[in-house]
Amino acid sequence: MKGLLFTNFYLVHRSILVYTLIGIGVTAFYLKLTGGAYAIFSAITLGLVITMPVWEILKVESQSGYNKYVLTLPVSRKNIIQSYYLVYFLVVVIGVILFVGIFYVYGLFSEVSIDLSLLQTIAFTILSMLTLGAIIFPLIFMLGEEKSDFILLLSLLFMGLVVNSLRLGVYSLIEQPPLLKFNLDPLKHVPIILLLIGILIFLISFFISLFIYCKKEF
Repeated sequence: MKGLLFTNFYLVHRSILVYTLIGIGVTAFYLKLTGGAYAIFSAITLGLVITMPVWEILKVESQSGYNKYVLTLPVSRKNIIQSYYLVYFLVVVIGVILFVGIFYVYGLFSEVSIDLSLLQTIAFTILSMLTLGAIIFPLIFMLGEEKSDFILLLSLLFMGLVVNSLRLGVYSLIEQPPLLKFNLDPLKHVPIILLLIGILIFLISFFISLFIYCKKEF
């Protein structure tokens, strides 16, 4: 398992560095341009940029034939899928940490301060990125790595619809009985609910991808 993770990172380590630097620059510029008013878009943009190399991993493996060679190694197909999902999850976490760091530094030179709204931004970003990955992985394993660019564009549109529907649904749900009697604070509890939903969607996607990959003929 560790070998698969190291191999995946090694295949695109230069791309990860380049995309990370680009993401940091774009995020800092967007925060400066908007005055921090639309932090959520900055966070999602950073997440999208630095996760691009993950899809490059699948393309490189397909073009080099490594995706067939790895099946001859003493690892299960479940381990292979786990490595892809874990790499993606780690990159998302790195993106969130980078955004918080950038936002904090930006706050030192502006009137923007860190408050509970940042927690909502982080939760919505993680939900968005996990949902995006949950959509893309099964589609790539089903339709092929060569269509990953088209799949990414299509998944971005679908992800936007899904996460916004979930966000509105959660806010509406906590204002309805029986949850209304718990007096849930949207600033504190909604982010936790969104995070749990994102993780659940990601886990469901993992099992779907595993099913597709196990049935796939190479």
